[in-house]
Amino acid sequence: MRKPKLLHALFLTVVCLITLQAKSQVTTATLSGIVTGTANKPLAGATVKIVFANAGINKTITSNSDGSFVVPNLRVGGPYKITVSFTGYQEKTEDDINLELGQNTAVDFMLNTKSVGLENVTVTGKSKIFDNKRTGASTNISSRQLRQLPTISRSADDFTRLTPSASSTFNGTSFAGRNGQYNNYSLDGAVFNTPFGLDAPTPGGQTSSQPVSLDAIDQIQVNIAPYDVTQAGFTGAGVNTVTKSGTNTFTGTVYGFYRNQNFTGDKVDGNKIVVPKLTQYQTGLAFGGALKKDKVFYFLNFETEKRDDAPTSFVAQNTGNVGKSNTSRVLQQDLDAVRSILKSKFGYETGDYQGFTYTQKSYKWLAKIDWVINNNNNLSFTYNGLDAYKEKPAHPSAIGRRGPDFTTLQFRNSGYRINNKLQSFGTELKSSFGSRYANKLRLVYTRFRDTRDPFSTPFPVVNISKNNVRYIIAGHEPFSINNILNQDAFQATDNFNIILPKHTLTFGASYESFKFANSFNLTGYGPTLFNDVDIKKFKDSVPVSGRIVFDFPPFAAGYPLDVDVNYAKNRAAANQWTFYYLTVAQYSAYAQDEWK
Repeated sequence: MRKPKLLHALFLTVVCLITLQAKSQVTTATLSGIVTGTANKPLAGATVKIVFANAGINKTITSNSDGSFVVPNLRVGGPYKITVSFTGYQEKTEDDINLELGQNTAVDFMLNTKSVGLENVTVTGKSKIFDNKRTGASTNISSRQLRQLPTISRSADDFTRLTPSASSTFNGTSFAGRNGQYNNYSLDGAVFNTPFGLDAPTPGGQTSSQPVSLDAIDQIQVNIAPYDVTQAGFTGAGVNTVTKSGTNTFTGTVYGFYRNQNFTGDKVDGNKIVVPKLTQYQTGLAFGGALKKDKVFYFLNFETEKRDDAPTSFVAQNTGNVGKSNTSRVLQQDLDAVRSILKSKFGYETGDYQGFTYTQKSYKWLAKIDWVINNNNNLSFTYNGLDAYKEKPAHPSAIGRRGPDFTTLQFRNSGYRINNKLQSFGTELKSSFGSRYANKLRLVYTRFRDTRDPFSTPFPVVNISKNNVRYIIAGHEPFSINNILNQDAFQATDNFNIILPKHTLTFGASYESFKFANSFNLTGYGPTLFNDVDIKKFKDSVPVSGRIVFDFPPFAAGYPLDVDVNYAKNRAAANQWTFYYLTVAQYSAYAQDEWK
């Protein structure tokens, strides 16, 4: 039995602006084995034929002087069929072999000498991935598991939590005790993190959208501590995902899912609760096949999802609902008074405070072409995109308690809509040069565009308290004033393998570039967002020269709200917002020697 160990790796790194490492970008699998004959003698020069008929893969190599063979950069999945032959020995075949993402599947052959009257022996069965072939703690989620295991969110996170070190507290995004921002995500080799590092670690997280449909994913691999120079750039986990590819057989699915609040439990510890209104549907289609048999394959997927949620189950308190489980402490008459004052004195529309829903909607798509140029070269192109938005209330806690909940309610126009848009273009060329050399070149460009659409017209933040606790929220959402984040990521990676009898050498180089443009204006409509006015002072305030006068600490008594109202309107009219730009580039070169 072979026991390969990674005994040393040489890193030559050139750094620009920050410390850099080669990123974890795994899209293929490796097949290896040893061919032996009588008395367990290695057979050098044995013919090894690897076939994945439905995908047009047909490779023939010869074993090394020690009988070993290694075939990197193979398409994941299967079934593969391996046939080994050698002069004077009976041919032997192993079929129904499925390759897992990022794993080295070992299939050894012991050939018997030919005897007169005996026919070729065919052995059929599934190969196993031995523990000694793994380069560190990792978990692979196969296409079969993705099809059969239950999921409510239809998210990859429902499956990455199968990793033993995953934390259920963070929905399958925290591994080995690390925050999800320390993971490195890739999709078909493309960087699939949110480079700027806001909120969720993957694109679409701010809109609660999945960046790629579950029906487009073939396999997922979660690496915790790989001893492999080509997998780095994380202290949590490297989460590598590859999408499906077409085959000679046309396959397709059409699907739809629906649920509402009636599918949600309404009791906690035997106590009945009020479930907020919910409507959600998700539909899509996926299909793949061959444009030219054995040569050009395609796969297409499109999915849309829409969800409507009530912002909270709590309603304003009135004489008819006192004591009910979903009745807030906030009085309906106070909400009506605040809305009336802001409308009559400033012409400001607050929107409703209950009886409305927020909408979440997304479109996602993926197109993939695989071209088998010849037995030694395979070219693939992947294009995927996401167009999603989600309507949200004002941030519940960033500048103190803001609800909406039992204690604090807010008006609809204090919320906003966040938009996530993504387009990614990737190409990969996998080449082999005889039985000794292999190369994989990958180029990827990804474009992220995140913006916000406030529901409010330009207006300062109005925080109203009662008994020294936030009570009613009105005015503009402070984090959404011309909030724009543009991100562009480009990466080029090349890995070259030299396969020797006792060694597998890897030489590689990587270049990554990230460009950011950000506009963020927290106090763009005035400084009152950190200050409160008591509900009684607000309702009892009287016009002074056409102004409403409040006591906004830390300002002196008599600070007029209309100072900030005019300031907000003037800033909006000027439309002069500052952008900040940053470019980060990283270069790396590396070498690795793996020997058995």
